[in-house]
Amino acid sequence: MTEDDVDIEVVVLEPHRDTGPFWEPDQLISDDFDELHAWLGISRETYDAAMAWSVRWDFRHHRQHPGYAQERQRLIQRLRDEARDGITFI
Repeated sequence: MTEDDVDIEVVVLEPHRDTGPFWEPDQLISDDFDELHAWLGISRETYDAAMAWSVRWDFRHHRQHPGYAQERQRLIQRLRDEARDGITFI
């Protein structure tokens, strides 16, 4: 697939240690940096931070931990700042 073949409008950030955190509402987008960089426009540093966050929070009852929501919001803001226009992160 090329960048032109992919039309991603919404990215749902959900931790998952095996597949990574980049989801559309109904399916995994990818865990491959090169694809995500082409499709979303994110940097390697942000990708690495998101993947580390995904592994860290997948092993906990993440929604109940007070730090989960704060870290997730910081990461979502970072993604919004970097990503191509027209992509919504939730």
